[in-house]
Amino acid sequence: MLTVHTHIQKNIDSIRNPNFGATQKGVPNKKHKTTVKNIQAQWKKLIQEQQGTIKRQYDRGLINGLECRSLMEADFSVEDEIYSAMINWLTTIDLSNSVEVEYLATFIEIVCSSDYSPNGLVILKYHQTLLAKIEELIEHQRVHQQNTKINVVVSGLITLYFYHSVNSYASGFVDQYELDKVDIALLLPAFYRVFPNQHSNLIMSIFEEYHPDVINEFTHLLQLSIVRHAKNSSYGWMHSELLSMFAKPADVLYKNAPLIFKNLINSFDFSDIEIDYLIENLMLSPLGIEDKKTQQARIQEHLKKLEIKGAKQSIINDYQQKLDNIDAVSQDKYNKNIKTALRRITVSAPTRKSVDILLKATTDEAKVTHLKSLLLEADVLKNTPKLFNINNKPTVLFRDFNFKLLVIEELMYRQEILLPKFDLDLFAKEYVKREIDREEDGYECIPEVKKYFKNVEIPMTLLDKVTQLYQDSGLNGGAVFLEHMHPFWDPGMGDEVPKVTNKAIDDLALLPNLTKIIGLENSEPSKKLLNALAERNIVLEEEG
Repeated sequence: MLTVHTHIQKNIDSIRNPNFGATQKGVPNKKHKTTVKNIQAQWKKLIQEQQGTIKRQYDRGLINGLECRSLMEADFSVEDEIYSAMINWLTTIDLSNSVEVEYLATFIEIVCSSDYSPNGLVILKYHQTLLAKIEELIEHQRVHQQNTKINVVVSGLITLYFYHSVNSYASGFVDQYELDKVDIALLLPAFYRVFPNQHSNLIMSIFEEYHPDVINEFTHLLQLSIVRHAKNSSYGWMHSELLSMFAKPADVLYKNAPLIFKNLINSFDFSDIEIDYLIENLMLSPLGIEDKKTQQARIQEHLKKLEIKGAKQSIINDYQQKLDNIDAVSQDKYNKNIKTALRRITVSAPTRKSVDILLKATTDEAKVTHLKSLLLEADVLKNTPKLFNINNKPTVLFRDFNFKLLVIEELMYRQEILLPKFDLDLFAKEYVKREIDREEDGYECIPEVKKYFKNVEIPMTLLDKVTQLYQDSGLNGGAVFLEHMHPFWDPGMGDEVPKVTNKAIDDLALLPNLTKIIGLENSEPSKKLLNALAERNIVLEEEG
């Protein structure tokens, strides 16, 4: 018996059932319907029932609100039973028994999900034990090289740490139970050496964020992967980590890609074949413009995985057809992706620098020609006229920028006569001096957008058409210009409206037909500004 909790023991017994997870359509036997999600839902219910017991004490007046919250935050006995069962199983298992290892892997798959909302404190109790077991399993596999699901067991245990951050801890416990993820990150180089094909974005994120020497360690892992895969031109998942099209500017490996490439070239004696492989798989393939042989290897690798997973024959046939028609597929893919790739080279400093480094590293004439061509085409793209010119020199000047923003809101987004209508996503696609990312940059005012609005020309013929202005506090959704200049502007979190100041008094002359301003109270206007507006018979109306 691995655990004293009857429900969890039943879950473990169900995993050993040959029909676990099987689809039982039309079969009335409910015992065979147990699945991973099924068990996670049961655990979630157990935890909620546990919390409900504490809540009932509060409802009956046996404890006060503060005590109720404290007890709920501190009570994680159900999760403790789950982890206890897992630790006991890890301690007693015969690793040569492949069937039992597979059962344990399934149990860990269930445990290492966030679906049942595990309490962040529970893993801390078993932290040192888990570290020791992970290290032990890695060493066991290194020595014995067993063809079992030990890799799934180890990766599952590591993934547990992805779901537990400081934010998941109960308030008041952080200082006492701080979990240092550096401990687990330090084991990851050994993990990747022993399980080189164990790809997980979650584990890689721990490696990137917490390993104190991630650049050096990742460089060595890449070298091993390049040598291993270049021999038979196979696909290595780690190769797309540097210059992936999905990488964000702040990603550690992405922003350090030039340094990693430089270290690879300078520190290791690669053959010409390996350099060629490196360029294709670490540079061109992530950009989506790799050669036919590289695409062929990628499709073959994917086909192999589909067959192992038992995918539908129709899906396998589809990829097989792509493989059979690789000449057409290769050219179609290149034509489709080249514009996106060129833009990435243009706007991304890490990508551009990486191309320069690899260009110097190869003596292959075809590769040299290809890389030089990419750089030349990127330069042409960089000099292409843009829809949104942030360096415009306007002839009509406003003293108060925030007042000008209200005018832009009226003419560009309400009347839609000040064109082109600015759009952040379109602007980000054509801007070439840096990568602008809504998700990364949107929590602050984006300086390039602010500069565009400052410099946008508003002709007097359009200014004559302004009869009213509206300053939105956010109650009615917020101004459209803010959606582009400060996408995640949130008055509920303390963000203020761009306030109009006394400088706007001089700007009133630019709007001869202005008769009303709605919502100006949001700027807390001075008496001087109010008097100037009254002198011009401009009516102020409160935001409704």
